[in-house]
Amino acid sequence: MELATPTPAPPPQEADPDSTNYKVWASLQGRPLDLKFAENMSAWGELGGDVRLCLGAEGPDNASFTGMITGVTLLTKEEVEEQEQEQKKEEKGEKKEKEEGIRTTGNCSVLLARNILTHPLDVSWTTKGPVLTLEWELPLDPCLTPPKTVWLQGSRAYQGSLRLCRSLGGHFPTEEEATGDLLKAHNCSTGDVLTWASGWEESEDDPTALCPVLLAEGGMDKWACYSKLDCTLCLVPEGLTYTLFGARRDFDRHYTLRTLADGTFEFQGQDTSTISQGELGWRLSSSLHNDELIQGSWVMGRQRWHPSGSLQQPTTTLPYKATEKTINTSTDILTFTVCNAIQFSSDDGVCLLRSERCDGRTDSPDGSDEEHCGSRRAISKDTNYDTRVSPFLGRKQKGILLYEIHVMFINKMSTEKGMASVEMNLYLDWEDSRIEFVDTKMGRNSLACDDIWTPTLNVFAGYTRGPVVQPRSNRSDCYIYWDQKPREEQQLGDPLMSRSFTKMNITQYQNLVMEFPCLLRVSKYPFGKYMCNLTFGIFRDHQYIKWKSMRPLEEDYNDLKYYGDRDLLDFRLEKVTAQVHHDGKLTFTLHLVGQPDYHLTNSFLPSALMFVICYSSLFFPISGFNERIMVSLTSLLVLVALFSQATNTYVRTPYYKLIDVWYVGLIFLCFAVVIANVLVNYLRVLRVKSQNDLMKKVLAARKCNIACQIFLLTLFMSLIFVFVLFNYNNL
Repeated sequence: MELATPTPAPPPQEADPDSTNYKVWASLQGRPLDLKFAENMSAWGELGGDVRLCLGAEGPDNASFTGMITGVTLLTKEEVEEQEQEQKKEEKGEKKEKEEGIRTTGNCSVLLARNILTHPLDVSWTTKGPVLTLEWELPLDPCLTPPKTVWLQGSRAYQGSLRLCRSLGGHFPTEEEATGDLLKAHNCSTGDVLTWASGWEESEDDPTALCPVLLAEGGMDKWACYSKLDCTLCLVPEGLTYTLFGARRDFDRHYTLRTLADGTFEFQGQDTSTISQGELGWRLSSSLHNDELIQGSWVMGRQRWHPSGSLQQPTTTLPYKATEKTINTSTDILTFTVCNAIQFSSDDGVCLLRSERCDGRTDSPDGSDEEHCGSRRAISKDTNYDTRVSPFLGRKQKGILLYEIHVMFINKMSTEKGMASVEMNLYLDWEDSRIEFVDTKMGRNSLACDDIWTPTLNVFAGYTRGPVVQPRSNRSDCYIYWDQKPREEQQLGDPLMSRSFTKMNITQYQNLVMEFPCLLRVSKYPFGKYMCNLTFGIFRDHQYIKWKSMRPLEEDYNDLKYYGDRDLLDFRLEKVTAQVHHDGKLTFTLHLVGQPDYHLTNSFLPSALMFVICYSSLFFPISGFNERIMVSLTSLLVLVALFSQATNTYVRTPYYKLIDVWYVGLIFLCFAVVIANVLVNYLRVLRVKSQNDLMKKVLAARKCNIACQIFLLTLFMSLIFVFVLFNYNNL
């Protein structure tokens, strides 16, 4: 449990040198507790200023504190030194009182006189983590009120008697307590032995183990733990509250212990009920009606109570071992316990921390803390609950479906197949007010997905519509997760002492492997930017649901995490996004960029070289027509062959792509070179009538050749410039 002041303060070891460190004393359920060695309770403050106190841990990875704190006292370094000196004097027999009659030994009076843990907690306290604040005043002064002495009848060994005493919230008397008046009025002895006692560490289950006893004439001794005493005395603190859990509403829920003149005891309800011991065992009765319940074993713990008259003689059976069926349907399984709000009672009445309930380890002697712990136990549904009906059905406003997508891996993509294969983790989060969550723990609480309504996904390729896609793999898990304590309600009608709450989001985790067509229009291939879309909808319920990101960057548009390689062969992944539509759909989009590097060396460069070879024929002597025409025609044929080979390696489309435009442009330029060679040769071989005309003819052929060189080179450079611009747009 953590409590801290609103203003963050440095840890004690980092405090200002002028600050004052304090020693912390606390009261647990009215009993003073010395926590000077507890690292998770600290206090510090400026001299003459406010004191900052932390009960628990500053960080989530440090140790925390578990307990019912009813009071806290801070002592300065000087006060601690004074107490240590007083304790040393008392050890030497020099007992001394501090000024104003305050004893420092137990610090009980100091605790109550200087209590800074107010009821209720005011705004000066800040809660962090699973803090349960119960605004209970101490019913009696724990410093002045002596405990009640309870007589446990029956012959029992040490461990059996100790278990019964602890189930009442009490303890065995110590040697110091035996010197007072607590035990004098009770005639409980087995020979020279008065009762089992507290005095040292409890012994393990060993036939030769010895346990402490109080002698009738005074003093302590050791007896075999397996020996049985005719009776045992148990000291129970004054003012403890006992609670009755179960489906019987015609009896009181809360009781107090009352001792009787003959040394026995009974429990008096807050209004009309009484639990007392008779010849047939323990009897639960009420002054308002004639119904009585009786059970023959020990009163504390989880027991089966029978109607009056069904038992003919007292029994000493062990606590009833309830099955899941009887726990859910029977009305005579009752749990009577002294356990407080942060505890859980085992079947035999042992109080355990709620965190030890269903934690995978057996903590109670009878092992009942690990019974009825499945995921089905974690939820309580309406009787007419239907897993096919959405919790948002019939609402005036659309229900919120939170989502988060982690894209784990995207397989290589080629334009020839046009398919995307994506592995993603999809987290869906929603609230179902028809479900109560029972006895949840900090962190992850797993649920059975088949027991609750979960969104049924409709998935199709494309933007808002397209062909239906079925996940190739789908692993699913449902759970609720919380790191702050929700507001819980105690279920007094449940003998398993459950606590439940309703307003908590359910999370469904799905690992999906989706293979779907991208439906790309690759007009700019191998350049350009593309979007490959996958749309999610909720079957039958999309009109009642509004998607919303768990970590929104914008209102309806959100970048997603991607953990894989971004080089996807023909494409490079730029980013992954999700877009929410107002018609209850969510579009998942892969933003792709064409990768022309491969085609630069395998398509563009060879084809450009063919054109350069073809173009170079224009620089041959104009008289060598055969050489010029053979080079240009050969280059044109090779270029056509390259174009035919390239079209078989990438996707075929009914429209032209940029790479097609490139080849067609080069083929046209090479064809223009052939025509230029023919035209130049035509001008050269024209018949002339004079020498002057011959000179003009040769000059015209040369000028035509030069003009073709400049014109075709300009066209080629323009073609290259256009494709460089497309490549620049990819960056």
